[in-house]
Amino acid sequence: MELKLLPTKSDLNKIEKWLINGGCFYCNWNVIKKAFHKGNLLTLNHKNIVVGFVVWCGIEPHAQISIMEIKPGYRNKGNGRVLFYQVSEFLKKEGFLSVKILCRPVTSKGFWEKMGFTPIPDTESNYYKSLI
Repeated sequence: MELKLLPTKSDLNKIEKWLINGGCFYCNWNVIKKAFHKGNLLTLNHKNIVVGFVVWCGIEPHAQISIMEIKPGYRNKGNGRVLFYQVSEFLKKEGFLSVKILCRPVTSKGFWEKMGFTPIPDTESNYYKSLI
């Protein structure tokens, strides 16, 4: 599995196709396209297959993961862990000290807690993790 820092237009088209056919975040397609054009889209690729992606942004020293999704058929096989680990290493190298997420859908809460995220006090769905 390889973290692709500069996905291609072909990668973006593959993501759109699987989002239309059963992905969770097609409702955010405009956000995903915008992130691609701004260089804030990372993909997890296995050979020529896009297995997952992350939309992120950041103002040092904090980064935020806005969207993370694994392609149906590749879920529950450790690919989310692999993607998050590789993204967190990338963010550390970029100088970020922590990463924040909005835990939506709520069903993802268990995953993020397994990744070491903790709730931000006095918020409903915001979580953070130190990268140092």
